[in-house]
Amino acid sequence: MLLARACALLRDAETSQRETGVAREIFELGADPDLRSLDGSRLLTERETEVLSLVVTGATNRAIAAELVLSERTVDRHVSNIFAKLGVSSRAAATARALELQLVPTRSASEDG
Repeated sequence: MLLARACALLRDAETSQRETGVAREIFELGADPDLRSLDGSRLLTERETEVLSLVVTGATNRAIAAELVLSERTVDRHVSNIFAKLGVSSRAAATARALELQLVPTRSASEDG
């Protein structure tokens, strides 16, 4: 899966797709959470994943814009695209879907502080 992502970042779509297929075959042998993650990872761009990671924390569009040095309008567009790609209509539903598909890292109790 990491090799597929690396190839995608290098804009080698053919190799990325081939490696994704290999990962899928391996995950289908019994790694259901990894398979769900693989399916979700292809949905979002890297920037959308960054935005979603902040949406999951409860950050507002304004806070996300400040954190990622973007305009609020750009963040709003990313959030809309994320909702569409995940098939949801709210931040809460996007958060639940992100956690279900393991699209964003979860925080441990020690990180809560």
